[in-house]
Amino acid sequence: LISIAEAYRLTVSEAVQFFETANGLPAAKKSAALRMLDALETIGLGYLTLGQPSPTLSGGEAQRVKLSKFLGKTHLTDHLILLDEPSTGLHPQDLAGLMTVLDRLVRAGATVVVVEHNTDVIRAADWVVDLGPGAGPLGGELIYAGPPAGLPLIKHSLTGAALCEEDTIQPRAAAQTQSRRPAAVQIRGASAHNLKHVSVDFPTGGFSVVTGVSGSGKSSLVMDVLETEARRRYLESLSMYERQGVREDAEAQLDSVNGLGVTVTITPERRLYNRRATVGAATEISHHLYAVLASAGERTCLSCGADMQRGTSQWECPQCGAAAPLAKPRQFSSSTYGAACRECHGVGTLQVPEPSKLIIHPELPLINGAMYSPGFFPKGYLGKPYNGGYDMLQALAQRHGVDPSSTPWQEMTPQAQQAFLFGDPEPMPVRYVNRKGHVTERMQPFPGFYGFIRDWDVGGTYTRTSDCPRCSGTGLRPEYLAVHLNGKNVHQLHRLTLVDLAETLQQIRSDLPAGHPALYNLSVILRRLEFLKQVGLGYLHLDRVAGTLSAGEAQRIRLAGLLGSGLTSLTVLLDEPSRGLHPQEIQALIEALQSLQREGNTVIVVEHEPSIIQAAGYLVEMGPSAGASGGQVTAQGAAAQVLEGQTLTARWLRDPDLFAGLHNRSPRQPAGWMEITGARANNLKGQSVRIPLGVLVGVCGVSGSGKSTL
Repeated sequence: LISIAEAYRLTVSEAVQFFETANGLPAAKKSAALRMLDALETIGLGYLTLGQPSPTLSGGEAQRVKLSKFLGKTHLTDHLILLDEPSTGLHPQDLAGLMTVLDRLVRAGATVVVVEHNTDVIRAADWVVDLGPGAGPLGGELIYAGPPAGLPLIKHSLTGAALCEEDTIQPRAAAQTQSRRPAAVQIRGASAHNLKHVSVDFPTGGFSVVTGVSGSGKSSLVMDVLETEARRRYLESLSMYERQGVREDAEAQLDSVNGLGVTVTITPERRLYNRRATVGAATEISHHLYAVLASAGERTCLSCGADMQRGTSQWECPQCGAAAPLAKPRQFSSSTYGAACRECHGVGTLQVPEPSKLIIHPELPLINGAMYSPGFFPKGYLGKPYNGGYDMLQALAQRHGVDPSSTPWQEMTPQAQQAFLFGDPEPMPVRYVNRKGHVTERMQPFPGFYGFIRDWDVGGTYTRTSDCPRCSGTGLRPEYLAVHLNGKNVHQLHRLTLVDLAETLQQIRSDLPAGHPALYNLSVILRRLEFLKQVGLGYLHLDRVAGTLSAGEAQRIRLAGLLGSGLTSLTVLLDEPSRGLHPQEIQALIEALQSLQREGNTVIVVEHEPSIIQAAGYLVEMGPSAGASGGQVTAQGAAAQVLEGQTLTARWLRDPDLFAGLHNRSPRQPAGWMEITGARANNLKGQSVRIPLGVLVGVCGVSGSGKSTL
């Protein structure tokens, strides 16, 4: 006997052997199953497992699988079976099996009609219908209908000619061609927003910067033309089924784009808040770290606490003899169902009810001001007729002898308050009334306010976030937390600052022997960590939720995900990656962009920062002004040549004081002072700050120093 899970893991060939020797099965069903399995094996699908998901099958495999259900039937006289090129994906060795199956269908009484180009299938047919003589407007005529032997005699039949000449056809010698990338990404006739039929060439494999005054059309050219066109081409590569759930934007307004290639856009906008979308996931550092833990980690025995020894397939404890399987990289992720804590499902936290956040005016009635209600829920849902919550609350109020519209919360009994907040398990009669006056009565328990919201209150409107008591906030099961590197498990490694994590992993790399499989993953991690440190993000940790990052931080995090990836021949689009960077961190960003270029990628950046403009190999300046007065290319070419011209950017870079209108005036005197005492949010250390009033005040410091927090 085998379980259903084990049966699904059997291949078709193994299943044939199993059913042939299995006892206790009904003879009729066993015979039908064997006929279908035998048919699948005959047409070359014996390697498929019974549990293989159907979407993973190729077109030819899927068509042949569908045929098998007819082969289990003995009477098909009233069946017409249509097949569209069933030989697709078949090796010639498997073609005989297909023809055997089709022959069996015909012998069972079915009429089989096949659309096919394969000459062996045409020769094996009992009757041939040939259409032509050409394609499209030149086709659509019946050329021949009859036995295959008569087809070669038809003068104007190309199929007949193919049958006659098949043995004489020889393949041509392979053409000696070399793949060559286009020399440039060519934009012709771009007219999005204020662009005036712009044509630009960006050198392939180069580092190009698009600059110009605000509103001159920089982002329109790069984002609304190049990114939009790249998105359109990607969506066109998807099937219609896959495109159903995707919102498709309008096409880019341009005549043509050539040489664009596969495109990656790194923009500053932040994603929606998602507790599983973290810095580690966005940079893919977490994925590499999981691989390091799987191949180089050490494990503590959960039974006796001793260090276990790694075997070829399992851990073994030398003291108590306990054994455990080696973990796979994905099992160190709390997003993997089989590794996630069973209590918090991998989140690491639970939302604990906080009634004081709900009942903000206990002196008022429940549905007349006692509850905090930022929207329709809960006041509208519980307080307005024709809502299910209203009907349930009325039934609960009747049971406890209160009126939710007139009885103040503080005058309700503790039992009534408890039932409203956390539910009453005793079923009660609920009378539901809809807008048409239809009444439905039902016996059911009251779920309670916190039963209504369950675990949906991620933002903590009515709850507070608390570490899961079962996993202590790690989100993982104990067997995966027992694996560690230098004494730190995966959760502890994720909570280290990126600076401390880099130091820990450097030590681990130096201790590994040459050729160890973890060395590649460590080199990728350390390269990305070095970049993040250099651009001022060393204070972050891998578990930081990406939705809480500033726009500049989020963009640099996504840029780090490309470094060391080994991807090449990409077109990388960036929109002002220097935003939020301190001047001393700009050089690290430039080196990262140049590194992407050296790996064979085309880097196109929208930027105002002078250091990045001067580091570019190719420069495009938009202008001459903003809005309707912009949208033109005022200069393009090698950066050194453009900067010798008379455009606004060139003049500014040659003489930065030229446009510095406020530099030479004396500072204004403050009209007063605003004092901030003991600021402690995020990383602020409780210091006091005085800010002058009535003047222009600048708050500066390196990235992550606390500017935005203050």
